[in-house]
This record gives sequence, structure tokens and C-alpha cells, in this order.
Amino acid sequence: DGVSGAASLEGYVPAAPTAYEPGTSYFGRRSYVEYIPGTLPLVVSAPHGGDLEPSEIRDRTSGTTVTDSNTREMIEQLRDAFLERTGEAPHIVISHLRRTKLDPNREIVEAAQGNRFAEQAWREFQGFIERGTQAVLDQHDTGFYVDLHGHGHPIARMELGYLLSASDLEQSDALLDAPQNAEKSSVRALWHRTDASFSALIRGPESLGGRIASAGLRAVPSPGEPHPGGE
Repeated sequence: DGVSGAASLEGYVPAAPTAYEPGTSYFGRRSYVEYIPGTLPLVVSAPHGGDLEPSEIRDRTSGTTVTDSNTREMIEQLRDAFLERTGEAPHIVISHLRRTKLDPNREIVEAAQGNRFAEQAWREFQGFIERGTQAVLDQHDTGFYVDLHGHGHPIARMELGYLLSASDLEQSDALLDAPQNAEKSSVRALWHRTDASFSALIRGPESLGGRIASAGLRAVPSPGEPHPGGE
């Protein structure tokens, strides 16, 4: 009846490597997500440092959309530092999409907001983390996962999040040592594997924050800054 039109159809078949070579970059569809396998029992992801703004993914209209500063650069330098010190590298997962397009460490509904291409990238980001995690478990039995962010707060210090609120950290060591605090934290598995108290694990001299502080960098929580201090 005099009406015509055109449509494009994309057939996307993800690559299915039989083996992942450490140090080699593997990409999802259109290189929105990157995975670099490693050999250490450590998986590190950078969800919010990307700069790609493809038109096929509409901007997110809710949730946080601010790009984290320098996290993509930092995760690359972190990998290089491990290689220099140990000759081995962690597993690295990077989202190259700007946060206005995808927030891959949120639940998929908030992260992708119904866009099928963003949902695909979300599944790839999470899938690469799972692949790295499985490789760690196969090789080392246990490992550690870090989700890397860059904050815009005025105090120049490392902020270590353990699923603990500021009010949790403002408690005394005796109160923080209550099992319910440990069990809701992101390091509960580590707490079960050590004889150290939970407060020592979180902010003692041998805690991650304590080790960072001993290297001359500010960190919270740590022995010198056991809680955010109202920030």
C-alpha cells in the first residue's frame, strides 16, 4: 500500500574460548567490557571509570550516574604494580561504558534500565567476575575480590567499604566485635578463617587499612582513623 521501511538485525554470538590466557584481554560485545585473566588469588573490577557513550544505549534516568575519577587508569597501574612486585597479576574486569549508560555493580534493573544492549554488557561484566572467581577457586581454593572506586570526597584518603555503615564503625571495638557485625560484612568469610577479632580485622595494625596507613597513606578504617569521623 505504498508503505516501506527498513530494519537492521544483529546476530551476536559471544566468543567461547576453551581456555583463558593470563595477560590476554577478552572483550564482550563491542568491547564494552574487558577481562584480563591473572594468576593471583585476587579479582579486581572497575565498574565506573568508562568513557564510552554509544547511541544504542540511552542515558539512565535514575540512580547514580557520576563517573568515578581515574579508576580505569588505577586498575591498570595496580595490575602493573603486582607484576613488578610478584611477577604475577590479579584478574581484572573493566567496564568501558560511562556510568550514564550502565552501572554494572548494581542490580540489573537499576543498572541497565531496560536497555537490551546495556543488559548484555551487565551480564558480561558479572560473568567475567564469576569466571575470574572460579579460576581463583580452582587454582587457590580461596581468594579476595575488590570492587574499585574513586570518591570525590574532600579528604584525600583511601575509603575501605566492608558493607559497614559509619555508625557501625563508630562503635567501640568491643561492640564492633559482635558477631552480627561480622556476619553482615563483606569479609565475613575471612573472619571465619582467622583467630583475629573482627575489629582487628577491620581496623587493627594488620588490617588492610592498617597496612595502607603504615605505607604512609591515609585510610579509613585504620588504627589512626577507625571511622569516617562524621564524613
